[in-house]
Amino acid sequence: MELVKLTERICYLPDDPMRERPLLAHIRGERFSLAIDAGYSAEHLAIFYSALDAAGLPGPDFTALTHWHCDHSFALHAIRGCGVACARTNEQLRRVRAENAAGGYRERMMRDRFFSVEYAGDKPLVIAAADIEFERTLTLDLGGVTAELFVVDSPHTDDSVCVLVPEEGVLFLGDAIYGDYHNNAWIDPARLSRLVDTLERVEFEQCLPSHSHPHPKAATMRFLRMKLGGC
Repeated sequence: MELVKLTERICYLPDDPMRERPLLAHIRGERFSLAIDAGYSAEHLAIFYSALDAAGLPGPDFTALTHWHCDHSFALHAIRGCGVACARTNEQLRRVRAENAAGGYRERMMRDRFFSVEYAGDKPLVIAAADIEFERTLTLDLGGVTAELFVVDSPHTDDSVCVLVPEEGVLFLGDAIYGDYHNNAWIDPARLSRLVDTLERVEFEQCLPSHSHPHPKAATMRFLRMKLGGC
């Protein structure tokens, strides 16, 4: 799979719906580079890194997690550079790591059809927390371009983080606009309403949900308002 060039500084490996793998993105600064999400497994991450190498792009110095769910974070142990996550994400990862060490997590998750393919057989499951932790917001100066990480209220999970690259007019949404994975994709209208209010105040031209392709801000806000009206 090849990288898609979004802007002069941003490219991404598209999501893979057949494997429920989210997109993985690369933001290139003059001093540092940042990846968005670590990927589902070391195999998923290796595909991303091979694509970066083929494009002549540097490996990431930092990898920011949009939330703790396995498809976004379970390759964190294999990243180049340092992982970055909000405190809630790290808390969840440590909880899942303890559950996995006790022998319960893998057995439970093997009922998920995507997880059972990603971790078939004896493929190791290594769960790591991020090296750098923040509470609500964090700004990374990559050199000539910045990445603004901020926690949002989301119907998907309580540790959702969006990443704004203001110089490029791009917002990474993670899975913030989706329903609750652990509750049959149910959408809490109050949380969705607060997310809509937050995104209205953020200045961006286009955004990327982790399991889709880029959308203009106007189209995204129309979609979210329609979804809110249907709740």
